[in-house]
Amino acid sequence: MEDYTLAIITLLFALGIIFFTLWIKHRNLLKQRRRIVEKLGFVKENLSETSNKLDLLSRGVDTILSETPKVRGLLGVHQSLESAEALLFNQGIPISNSESCAIASHAAKSILNHYPGNSNENGNIIPGLHPLVERLASMLHQSDMMAEDIELSANEHRRLGELFYAINRTDWAADCFIRANDLDPEDE
Repeated sequence: MEDYTLAIITLLFALGIIFFTLWIKHRNLLKQRRRIVEKLGFVKENLSETSNKLDLLSRGVDTILSETPKVRGLLGVHQSLESAEALLFNQGIPISNSESCAIASHAAKSILNHYPGNSNENGNIIPGLHPLVERLASMLHQSDMMAEDIELSANEHRRLGELFYAINRTDWAADCFIRANDLDPEDE
């Protein structure tokens, strides 16, 4: 009888240890769950705040763009410059000179689409075009390109020179004017 009693007491003791261990693990899981719920609450709150800020900014941009429809097209120019910069500088693999020139030419043409030149009566530069021209100048400088590397017509080189002159990049302006004159000495 003593063996059975000892076996039952040992079994009860083992079951007690198992239940105690499970109870401690259960408490730890509940604490961990509470921490996760708190973090999730913070994330939801931050996401809600960020969403509200983005909504406010979006409405602000829509308001600005509705008052100045010419500026709306500059978003496409910005995307074009962003793509050109990514292709030229962030690929991690070298690209050929002809590809670099084609990329820069496309970026320059996207800017020129929004600037008719001084020969027209609407030769004023659209607000917001100056920083984009500055980005183009920076991109060309970082790529060690000259005006002759950009595949543009004489008129386009002249207009690009006017834009560079407007942002006080006289070195680039002179280079573009010289290239325009080389391509078409009759164009003024």
